[in-house]
Amino acid sequence: MPEAACPICHSTRTHPYADKKEYHYYRCDNCTHVFLSPIPSGKQIAQLYHDDYLFVVNDKALRRFEQLSHS
Repeated sequence: MPEAACPICHSTRTHPYADKKEYHYYRCDNCTHVFLSPIPSGKQIAQLYHDDYLFVVNDKALRRFEQLSHS
């Protein structure tokens, strides 16, 4: 797995935490946040859910997600 920087504190002190299917989870040694790397795109995430799944998010969270998924 490639190295990954934490999307919360930007530390590069991270280590592999788990793998599930094609997703790689890392844990930050600095802030303990567990995250996916690379972060899936909105399209990839949408493919994981059925059409009847209700996803509600506020504008601030949506903007942050878009920032993270494009970094």
